[in-house]
Amino acid sequence: MKGLPKITISLSTPICLAAFCVIYGPGYISSIVLSVTVHELGHIAAIYLSRGKISEITIRPFGAVIKRAERGTSYFSDIFIALSGPLANIFSFILCMNFSFSEAFASASLILAIINLIPARPLDGYCAVKAFALLFFSPNTSEKICRAISLTVLSAIWIFTVYTVIFAKFNLSLLIMTTLLICEAVISRKEII
Repeated sequence: MKGLPKITISLSTPICLAAFCVIYGPGYISSIVLSVTVHELGHIAAIYLSRGKISEITIRPFGAVIKRAERGTSYFSDIFIALSGPLANIFSFILCMNFSFSEAFASASLILAIINLIPARPLDGYCAVKAFALLFFSPNTSEKICRAISLTVLSAIWIFTVYTVIFAKFNLSLLIMTTLLICEAVISRKEII
């Protein structure tokens, strides 16, 4: 059908979801999938509300890459689009807590919102900070500012996580995620928004 975006699923998606299902059980993974779906629907709604168009959606294990057909939106709209996913998760968390709905879904939604607000590429916080910086600076200067913010925040989180792993015997998930985001921030120069 003309006008609908092309939807693809990465090969790692079913493999990761099956592995997590075996490790944690289907109830846990369904809460994560539902919170990710709410998150991505928030972005999609914001893109269409901003009169943007979507050309392609690639579904990944814990999120999606949404490619817009063109860059016809303002930087303010880009900020709105970037923050709409975390806001959808926060809204679903509040609804769950007020109506005593699934605690697992509420927790997954809140955690997903918090993680995505970190100003590190490719997360939504980075996209919002980048769009905000573009209001005042050239694209090159904005990129440098955002990379510096990203590396500073990720370094602080990484140090805190190493401390937590060593002294509190906490699990390695946050350390692995932060390390991967630092690698992404250092290596990637591709525009996300």
